[in-house]
Amino acid sequence: MADAEKCFDKLWLKDCLVDMKEEGLRDKEVALIYELNKKANIVIETPAGKTKEIKVSDIVKQGTVFGPQLCCINTSKVNEINEKNITVITPKIKIEALVYVDDIIGIGSKENIEIVGRNLAEMEKRKKYTFNNGNGKSHYMMIKTGVEPEEEVGIKVEKGKIEKTVEYKYLGNWINEKGTVERQVKEIRSKIKGMALEAKRIGHEKKTGNMSTDVIISIYEKTIIPAILYNFEVWTNWRKKDWEEMEKVQAEALKIMFDLPISTPYWGMLAEFGIWTMRKRVMYKKMSLYHNIINSKGNRLSKQVIEEQIRTKVENGWYKEVERDGEEIEIDVTKVKEYTKEQWKNMIKEKINKMMEKESKEKRQKMKKLAGQRQQKHERQMYTIGRSRKEVTNLLKTKIQMWDIGGNLGAKRKCYACEMEETENHIMNCKKVKEIITRNIEIDILSIKTNVEEKTKFFIEYINMREKQEKKKTI
Repeated sequence: MADAEKCFDKLWLKDCLVDMKEEGLRDKEVALIYELNKKANIVIETPAGKTKEIKVSDIVKQGTVFGPQLCCINTSKVNEINEKNITVITPKIKIEALVYVDDIIGIGSKENIEIVGRNLAEMEKRKKYTFNNGNGKSHYMMIKTGVEPEEEVGIKVEKGKIEKTVEYKYLGNWINEKGTVERQVKEIRSKIKGMALEAKRIGHEKKTGNMSTDVIISIYEKTIIPAILYNFEVWTNWRKKDWEEMEKVQAEALKIMFDLPISTPYWGMLAEFGIWTMRKRVMYKKMSLYHNIINSKGNRLSKQVIEEQIRTKVENGWYKEVERDGEEIEIDVTKVKEYTKEQWKNMIKEKINKMMEKESKEKRQKMKKLAGQRQQKHERQMYTIGRSRKEVTNLLKTKIQMWDIGGNLGAKRKCYACEMEETENHIMNCKKVKEIITRNIEIDILSIKTNVEEKTKFFIEYINMREKQEKKKTI
């Protein structure tokens, strides 16, 4: 894996345009791109401040529409400039080094990687590139198979030897020598608290009122989830503990955003907000990607790989995981071409929702705290829509027994009104408690056992009265 240092600064505009012309770009398009890049005014930031505007010419402008294409077509010459590097994926699929703007990655045997290394050195000579061999920049990595012995790879560029690494961040994802998502999951766990706190800050009821729950859920689903699940649909070597860690990530985010106790049951939150587990989210993304690839036109590399995996019945490949996921949600993935994009996605959603309903029922049967949840469709419950975050949190705490009453959160207390053991059931039946609360607030005391909103008001007032009494005792 190689990183071209200050790549856009090293590009020659006319050289890039020649490359594009050779790849079939028409003369008028070449001329247009030249006109767009032939002049620019730049300002350089220095320790002493900004310079005056400097006029430059014939540069490849970074951040423009054509900038990445000009860069890619030039860096892709790593496959043509010196020795030919071919990695055989299957008898029918052979690939060269992969290029993404200024990042180059070669895969294959030791010999393949050393060819890529020599081609990098040649790129430095002929095209004046500089490949950074510093920490986290350019490295090689051996994927451990447990069968083949490790080999040392000899790659040198102008800055020196390219060293071995055991993990590397490539295009936003951490990959490691084990071929697992372990490091990537750790990175997500380290960042989720900050993400959740920011979502809560932006959508706080002080700013958004009764829309606060909707705002927070929207931020979570549309920005946080895509960020933390980026590229996860293409990974294959998932372990049970990786999924467990990812579920902890989602549980932590929901508890932070809605100020819920740390012991709040994960499945209780999922059922009330209509949220899928991380495993199901990735399953949906994988199934959607599979439909996209299989139904795409042309000679797409990923399509070739999948078709070859199907033909040769590869046991540990990406398609096999798609097949297993299909079996789990009772879908025949071999019939994917019979469905439109919308039909396929709707069917997957329906199947996953049914799985979530089934699993929720099993959790309710095992966990006392979820006994208050009735059988329901796996969708966001009405009381969580159009209400403030604080209101929703309070109602949710009532439904899944998360008020600090009795042993719900581990504490043991006496009823503040009669000195009997404090439990939810006791205080809802205690005459003294009910008399005090009905004097203090307007409440339908007869419906506290059946109406979640009245029950919530009752619990809130009970806790307020208990705290007042505890303060008096300390004084």
